[in-house]
Amino acid sequence: MKKILIDKKNIIPKIKATKMFNLLADNELDYLFTIGNIYEYDINEIIIKEGEISPYLYIIISGSVTIKIKSNNPGASKDVYICAVGTGDIIGEAAIFTNFKRTANVFANESLRMFIIERDKFFEFIKMFPSSGIKILMVIIHSLLNKLKEVNHELAFEREADLEQKDIDDIINEFMTK
Repeated sequence: MKKILIDKKNIIPKIKATKMFNLLADNELDYLFTIGNIYEYDINEIIIKEGEISPYLYIIISGSVTIKIKSNNPGASKDVYICAVGTGDIIGEAAIFTNFKRTANVFANESLRMFIIERDKFFEFIKMFPSSGIKILMVIIHSLLNKLKEVNHELAFEREADLEQKDIDDIINEFMTK
């Protein structure tokens, strides 16, 4: 990871293309550049470590990341793939609201640029630009709700695939009667 200087001429169009910042005026973006930073990551470099506590929100300017979690199976050596997200997406948004441990590992899939802002600096922005701050918070809430929806669908699919006790009893009874 290396911090890069902000070349406003080249970076503003990329930042404005993201879901989070396309709602902001130029003066608001300028202010964000004074309180946030842009970092560049190399392929396979870890961005977020599962279990750590950090107050940062990440916006992908270019590139993509893979999100994985540690397996619950004892002796499993591989992480479980969750998803990949890319340019314009937000990760780590729950850290804006909580001091909970990170729930996943995030790795760069390729050369990656991210805008990173710390919780206190983000709230500073909201105090200075309340209307835009509310818009950004709505984007963050929408992102969290979409992730919750995806998890609920996945959980429902897994539960649907599980055999119930009645199904097991029926199989045993059928086998025993033959």
